[in-house]
Amino acid sequence: MSDQQTANPPIMTHRDGAVFVKIWKNEHENGAIYNATIGRTYTDRETGEIRESRSLSGDDILRVQPLLGKAYETISQERAMDRSFASAQPQKGLESQRDEARSQAPKPQQSKPENTRVRDRQPDR
Repeated sequence: MSDQQTANPPIMTHRDGAVFVKIWKNEHENGAIYNATIGRTYTDRETGEIRESRSLSGDDILRVQPLLGKAYETISQERAMDRSFASAQPQKGLESQRDEARSQAPKPQQSKPENTRVRDRQPDR
């Protein structure tokens, strides 16, 4: 299992025996992205550890088909919840977005004048 998967666990796993479909949610600035990974678990003969493989046998392929349908339904429900949550949030107009951006922008720093004197300039002769 990769570090990303450990840090960001799947939101749902559909399973039929050793075969699974995992659903992942990744947040981006334009909204959530949903992905699914398929695989199967097995026990490593040498170490006895449970591992995951992305290779499926012919029987595994048949068993994963209904799981993919369930994954599609799960993702559809998640997207619907995302849309209902987004529509419940107040929408900001352009003016309020501008004002918020201005309030968060760093303030310009004024430099200190360094012995700058303006001399009276005499016309060239």
